[in-house]
Amino acid sequence: MSPTHSLPSNAAPIKGTTNEQIKGEVETLLAWMIAASTLDLRSFEKQLLSRLWVLGRLLVTLFFETREARLRQT
Repeated sequence: MSPTHSLPSNAAPIKGTTNEQIKGEVETLLAWMIAASTLDLRSFEKQLLSRLWVLGRLLVTLFFETREARLRQT
């Protein structure tokens, strides 16, 4: 996978490297957390889980990209 490969997100895709996408997703998550204070716990947990899956996919992508880069150097 190339570093610019984009994955589906709850929001519009963020251009750039996976590292930049992760940073953007964390910023989006923090902003959502602040705004989500009006939600009941069940709704909050449901939406949070969905957003964490997006972040998790990006982190796994970054793991594979760095692993592939390391293997190519050897």
